[in-house]
Amino acid sequence: MKKRLLMVVSLFFVIHCFSFDAQVFASEVERIDEPNHFTLQVDNINFNRIFWGICLVYQLDSDDPTVRPFIQEGRAMLPMRAALKFFNFDGPCSRNIDWNESEEKVVIYIRCQNDPSYHRLVAYFWIGSTTAVFYDDYGRNPEYVTIPAAPIIVNNRTYLPLRAVTNAIGDHWSVEWIPSSQGIVIYHTGFPPRTVVLPDGSTHSLQ
Repeated sequence: MKKRLLMVVSLFFVIHCFSFDAQVFASEVERIDEPNHFTLQVDNINFNRIFWGICLVYQLDSDDPTVRPFIQEGRAMLPMRAALKFFNFDGPCSRNIDWNESEEKVVIYIRCQNDPSYHRLVAYFWIGSTTAVFYDDYGRNPEYVTIPAAPIIVNNRTYLPLRAVTNAIGDHWSVEWIPSSQGIVIYHTGFPPRTVVLPDGSTHSLQ
């Protein structure tokens, strides 16, 4: 009975990991008794996801091992599509991202599987501009805001400042910076982890 239960639990994690992106690999590295969160690291192609106490390792872009966070104007930058990986693991609705070539504009919006007609704007970003537009939780009342770093294009990829993306999505997410290891921690606001493991395996305390 215990073996059968263990197989069911293991199968759940495999299905859960690969149901979001069949191209992303994941491997169990250890158990961490902390709230759900993500960790990244500058110049590291992987990120960790801590989910139900299990630490899983994913590659930011399974098709391109050159994709990794870097620092621009003192801010962590991520490819626009990779930046949304952290906010699309749960729920029937997903955040999507489109690129408007003529305006060099990034559009973030929400679609729901159970309602194909549902389309809610989240934010606009422009290449080279520190001005962005954020929408409220109903996709209305656009607000022009100043972001800490302008989106840029590197090797034909659009990079966005990670903290600006989390701010655009709402106050449900917080970002912490670990200077000693150039680590980044993303967690649900109000539920910060005490100890985190970065993709290089180093352990750090946030408190």
